[in-house]
Amino acid sequence: MTSIEIKNKIEVKLTLQKELLDKMANGTATEEEIKQLKDIDKEIDVLDQAYEIAVKAEKREEERKTPVNAFIPAEPKSNKSVENITRGIFGSVGGYFQAVHKSKTDTQAVENLAKLNSEVLKITNAAGMNESVPADGGVLVGTDVSTILLNKSYETGKLVSKAFKLPISQNSNSITLPVIDEVSRKNGSRYGGIQMYWEGEANQMTGTKPKMGSVELKLRNLNGLVYVTNDLLEDAAALEAWIMKKFPEEQGFKLDDAIINGTGTGMPLGIRTSGVLVKVAKETGQAAKTIIAQNIIKMFARFNGNINNALWIINGDTLPQICTMSIIIGASGVLVYNPPNGFAEAPYGTLFGIPIMPMEQCETVGTYGDIMLIDMGQYIMSDKASLKIASSMHVRFEYNEMAYRFTYRADGQPERKAPLSPFKGADTLSAFVALDNRA
Repeated sequence: MTSIEIKNKIEVKLTLQKELLDKMANGTATEEEIKQLKDIDKEIDVLDQAYEIAVKAEKREEERKTPVNAFIPAEPKSNKSVENITRGIFGSVGGYFQAVHKSKTDTQAVENLAKLNSEVLKITNAAGMNESVPADGGVLVGTDVSTILLNKSYETGKLVSKAFKLPISQNSNSITLPVIDEVSRKNGSRYGGIQMYWEGEANQMTGTKPKMGSVELKLRNLNGLVYVTNDLLEDAAALEAWIMKKFPEEQGFKLDDAIINGTGTGMPLGIRTSGVLVKVAKETGQAAKTIIAQNIIKMFARFNGNINNALWIINGDTLPQICTMSIIIGASGVLVYNPPNGFAEAPYGTLFGIPIMPMEQCETVGTYGDIMLIDMGQYIMSDKASLKIASSMHVRFEYNEMAYRFTYRADGQPERKAPLSPFKGADTLSAFVALDNRA
């Protein structure tokens, strides 16, 4: 087992451990869960030791394969970031893009790009081959710019930054996670089939075997093609501002849209289209395109995610009804929702203490998915942790434009495949709950 695989197992264990710790902090953990928490802690200790051993073994194996006269990258000599190095060589990230554009004919630009590769190697301790400048004028944009843009995309996206992320190793395009196949809390189904019995003294014990499942994530391509005029290329500040703002905004939007509405075919599986989502039906006689307090109460009753990670996501056109929603008590009503410190300050408040986040990717009011209660800690995303960017002057040469191609590889889906049947009670539960159509 590789160090990456061991690290992924540790991440899964840590997530489960956090959920159990939250239950203990809330005073809701059972004795069985406390015992499970202790067992997980021991398993993490063993995995930590295995990880250290695996890293050492892989390093020894790499050293054994490395020729005596091979290039050994220098140890880090400073705490410079790749972004600072880029700005130090080119003046700005925009200047970097200009150098890419000029790499066909400008020897200084080529030298600066080579210098950047060398400096980045020093601080990242990277080994192996690096991308070079192709003879036709196209060039792969460096890792530093990729990282900056990707980080900005995560900042721009409202949901992608909250998902449980697992990186995929360099030589792989998928990852499979073992999960407990639990669809019911009934006896014989909890934790995939683990069951305990009250037995008489000296009676033979009854054995049970848990059923395990898996979640497989395969990298999907999110692509973008941007044409930049040579006039814009001549202004480094304008070029940097444009690319560093607009592209991450679009990427963040598309990632959030996939998390909510993705079909699972050639893209992540979204919450709204997954099998784990619980749909809460409208009330008898409820008018079309309305949201009432009983809807919110029933949605919360069907939610079994981590309350500390919970989030209401809504389409903005539902706000007028949410803000005026009330429960009738006697001859008068009580408001269900109030923004913090009144309407004069923060625009979005809470329902049941859970924050509200308007998102235009949610459906319009009255349509299934216009309001959802979700726990993004139970949505798994995996990626290569890098954004591939390439450029060419030839695609739009006759229009005096440079073409930049952006490719990001990622996948995601909810951790569970189906809602959970409770130990007692008829209604299924889920970490993802939506209000059904009110046409």
